[in-house]
Amino acid sequence: MSKKLYKFNIDEKLNDLSYKERNEALKLIPDQLAISKNTFYEWRRIKKDSKQDVPAIKLAALAKFFKCQTEELINYKLPVISTNAVINSRSHVKKKFKMSAV
Repeated sequence: MSKKLYKFNIDEKLNDLSYKERNEALKLIPDQLAISKNTFYEWRRIKKDSKQDVPAIKLAALAKFFKCQTEELINYKLPVISTNAVINSRSHVKKKFKMSAV
């Protein structure tokens, strides 16, 4: 199956390792993350459109293991949070309720 179908690039990072390192990693990572081998397998196969996710702290630990940025493990476009939208929203609420800027 194409990596484009998966939410995370964990398998790609595993495949970048040598055969021996990959086999060791498949044993080591679940133990180090205190998860089952089955859970780790499932995380590697999460489809892009799935609501399932890898917990952020575990994803950060995986990034450290692979010596990469957390974003490199994510295979989908991250939502952009606009500070302007938040500021405008606050201004709108203040105006609506005639609140002063503090």
